[in-house]
Amino acid sequence: MVKITTHTIVKNEENWVGYAIKSVLPFASQMLIADDNSSDRTAEIVKSIKDPKIKFSKENLKSAAEHTALRNKMLAETKTDWFLILDGDEVWNFNTFQRLLVFLESLDKSVYGVVVPFRNCVGDVWHYLPEETGGYQLLERVGNITIRAYRKIPGFKWVGDYPLEAYVDDIGIPTNSQPDRLRFFDGFYWHLTHLPRSSFGGKVKGWRKTKIEKGTRVVDKKELPEVFDDKAHRKRSALFETAATLATPFKIIKRGLKI
Repeated sequence: MVKITTHTIVKNEENWVGYAIKSVLPFASQMLIADDNSSDRTAEIVKSIKDPKIKFSKENLKSAAEHTALRNKMLAETKTDWFLILDGDEVWNFNTFQRLLVFLESLDKSVYGVVVPFRNCVGDVWHYLPEETGGYQLLERVGNITIRAYRKIPGFKWVGDYPLEAYVDDIGIPTNSQPDRLRFFDGFYWHLTHLPRSSFGGKVKGWRKTKIEKGTRVVDKKELPEVFDDKAHRKRSALFETAATLATPFKIIKRGLKI
């Protein structure tokens, strides 16, 4: 099976970072994790996961350019043919990640990146936003999708400032603008960016505001990532449920008017 390295840069992600790491740890060959001066328990949680595959560093990034430079440092340290961007709020099912590795193994060397869908959770891990709420456009698809797996290729590098950095080829063309070099993976990971990510309440990477919406309900607990425990399974409050019930019809109308 293909070998893969994960690249993770986190800041104040204590609520989910442990789940994110443990969800891919059994399958990754190398995990490069950097903590950007967190003020909560993020670094403590990462360091508590003892495994020789994990290389952890403490950083104090002072600019978007330094963030991109760290991406390139991780790229230089990658010893596998593929690498995966794994944010501290992204959690995979074991079976899905294994299928991703099999999929990567099947690709010829003309493919530079793999587009992966995600379930954008709202309120709790039991609900996620409908596909039409996603605005990412790749491979003639629109929705909750993003490039997550990249092939490591000599001469390629990260350019631009976070969060708009891009993985570019040796003549500077971004991977995301080369659809013939991309493939779509029919699987998804759980994206928890709209849920509380730190009890501290400080700044986090890629901060996004809380979404108040009912979302699609997960019926079978077996759909959820295996690493989730009772704390992760905690369901949203009755207050959130009431607010979501009231807000959802208006959000559906608003989205319809944009079509």
